[in-house]
Amino acid sequence: MKGYGLGALLGVISVSMQAGPLKPPVFREPLLIQAPVDKVYVVREGFDSEDNALVVIKGTFPNSCYQADSGHAEVDAQGHVIQVSATAFYHEHDFCIPMLVPYIQVIKVGTLAAGEYTVLPQGKERLSSKFYVKPATSPNQDDYLYTPVDSATLVTEEGTGNQVLSLRGKYPHLYQGCMDTKEVKTYLTEDNVLVVQPIARILPEEECGNAPRGAFEIRKSLDTPVDGEGLLHVRTLNGNAYNQLVEGR
Repeated sequence: MKGYGLGALLGVISVSMQAGPLKPPVFREPLLIQAPVDKVYVVREGFDSEDNALVVIKGTFPNSCYQADSGHAEVDAQGHVIQVSATAFYHEHDFCIPMLVPYIQVIKVGTLAAGEYTVLPQGKERLSSKFYVKPATSPNQDDYLYTPVDSATLVTEEGTGNQVLSLRGKYPHLYQGCMDTKEVKTYLTEDNVLVVQPIARILPEEECGNAPRGAFEIRKSLDTPVDGEGLLHVRTLNGNAYNQLVEGR
């Protein structure tokens, strides 16, 4: 070691030994708390009595020490009231960076009898919302066969100002025939929820020559744009849905 004699080096080692071994960091369990709720998104007339109804909670954490946990729903089937809440972990002993951290929780409520329901966020009843469950017209999970969408984005084109929806996913492998997307239906609710229904179909093998196989991307220009913050709600295969907060024009 250049610049240090043997005596100096032994002195450093001696002081280190006197200080004792390094102590491992103390792990402290984070606190489980009720997460703040800013808004509740519902699809007012998008579900029927065979669907797994969904409610989306949106909130904002005040710093980096919060971590979203899960959402919960308690259903009063007779009173047609659904109380929803979300929990989060608070790491109180960490170094917290002051910043606004948005989160969403998608809460699966389950199948509901037809009728109107009131959604009450716990502790924020003033943010209540309502949605209507229609009677099912078939025993299937959905009225349509939906495309298996894995992700979606909403982009405003420069110059034209048009909003373009992009859907991505992967078509399943079929032993006979193939799947493609027949059409994409969209509508915007009063609560700024953009509901997307990508309707799929099964083609016979002889019509699959030009049909996409495997990964796909579908683009669609919106007739009714999203203004401000909204929820993108995309119905997908097997009764599921893809949900994401989006920022419109």
